[in-house]
Amino acid sequence: MRKKSFKSALTVLLSLMMILVMFPANAFAVDGEGTKENPYEIAAAADLYEFAIKVNEGDNTACAVLTADITLLIDTNWTPIGNDSNQYKGTFDGDGHTITGLKVDIQSDNTIYAGLFGYIGEGGTIKNLSLADSKITCSGNRVYAGGVCGLNDYGTIENCYNTGEVSGTGTSSYGHVYVGGVCGVNDGTIKNCYNTGEVSGTATDYFGDVNAGGVCGWNYYGTIENCYNTGEVSGEATGSDGWAYVGGVCGYNYYGTIQNCYNTGEVSGTGTSSYGYVYAGGVCGRNTGTIQNCYNTGKVSSTSEYGFVYAGGVCGCNDGTIQNCYFLFGTADKAVSINNGTVDNVEEKSAEAFASGEAAWLLNEPQTEKPWGQGSNGMPVLKGNLPDGVTSYVPVRITIVMQDNSEQYRYTTEGSTVAEYPTGYAFFFKENGTQTWINKGTQTYDADATIYAENMPLEKIQAKAPTCTESGNSKYWYFAAYDKYFSDENGVNEITAASTVIPATGHGESEVKGAKEATCTEDGYTGDKVCKVCGEIL
Repeated sequence: MRKKSFKSALTVLLSLMMILVMFPANAFAVDGEGTKENPYEIAAAADLYEFAIKVNEGDNTACAVLTADITLLIDTNWTPIGNDSNQYKGTFDGDGHTITGLKVDIQSDNTIYAGLFGYIGEGGTIKNLSLADSKITCSGNRVYAGGVCGLNDYGTIENCYNTGEVSGTGTSSYGHVYVGGVCGVNDGTIKNCYNTGEVSGTATDYFGDVNAGGVCGWNYYGTIENCYNTGEVSGEATGSDGWAYVGGVCGYNYYGTIQNCYNTGEVSGTGTSSYGYVYAGGVCGRNTGTIQNCYNTGKVSSTSEYGFVYAGGVCGCNDGTIQNCYFLFGTADKAVSINNGTVDNVEEKSAEAFASGEAAWLLNEPQTEKPWGQGSNGMPVLKGNLPDGVTSYVPVRITIVMQDNSEQYRYTTEGSTVAEYPTGYAFFFKENGTQTWINKGTQTYDADATIYAENMPLEKIQAKAPTCTESGNSKYWYFAAYDKYFSDENGVNEITAASTVIPATGHGESEVKGAKEATCTEDGYTGDKVCKVCGEIL
């Protein structure tokens, strides 16, 4: 027993000595002054640990910039920067660098603020930062957890992303759980951010609620813009009268604004208690604010053994305003499961509509600046927040004015052709009284355009084989009014008259016929040279 006690004491002493070596008293051995103009330069894990200590000891306006990628110590439990009594109000600039291996594990009966930053206060800014292989795990009375921060209170988070796991569990009655891939609760601004990691929240006691979102758990009068999520999001309320709000972008949008955002991850809400409510949505679980120009392609589900469940491709329950939002056909039964507010241009779209550029074009409307492009991945993307390896193309709409003046629409991308036109028509540009023929097979469009349809009766010309002396022709379709030739019955692939001609084959092998030997009384005959193919005497 005495050896074990000595060994334990020695271990503690060595740990303290290491800390003292890393963080000597009254020293901060990094370049910079901690101001916005001359921030601390953080180049190593030891610098970051020291910066966290400095802020958490009261210097909550200290500013810093990463000058290198940083990997945190394995199995080291990170203490989040800032809390409710010491909110971080400085500027932390990742400068495009990545922090790898962030681990936060907090089990407490008190309120928890978890993430790289625990609590961002008014004026605080976190920007240009990547978190890789992070894991945030919390359990307590009230939980605020996110990859970047637990609570953003009038601060700004921009150009940040998280690829790790965030999970939170509420263990007390009337407890609240707010978990998000980027931020747990936001009443500031989150823009140009994304999350690819799994987000999960659980409320276990009676009257507990969970708010889980791919970007943010609870958006409280805040703004989320130009953000996306690809990670799986789940929320579960297991206590009696428990509530779950689960969304691909945001769990609960409480009088906030969500605009130009999207989700592709699976969203699921679960309730196991009587009188409980579960709201799941591709963009937002419940909305009392404004959601505009957003879409979802992830599967949405909501289940409960005894309570009430709502699942929508865009939103589970809407008590606010939702405008110009779309979801992929088959991911949910309806766009909004229960609507008590205003819904305008919120509908499902086919996979073809997402792949063609139609959804991207619609998402840009009626915005003056067009933030959406059609990605090389075959999906609408945010031009200012592109996934790695994806190129953005300008979506283009072609308005087709039919002969009865009705309109049809086709969609493509800048510099591309239209995949399909209405059949049986020729098409023209019309400008200043001039009508210009459109070759449907090769015409490309660089911007939105209007074209006009006219009936195009096509005469089918059957194929004719050539002979030795006469040309033949391939099968083609002919539009006499405009002297146009096509290789297909829909008049898409325009060809030339010359291309239909199959030249005469010319005479082939010949043979001699009618030859006769001369006799004593009759002349002979050398015979006729005859084409074996057509029989013509050559």
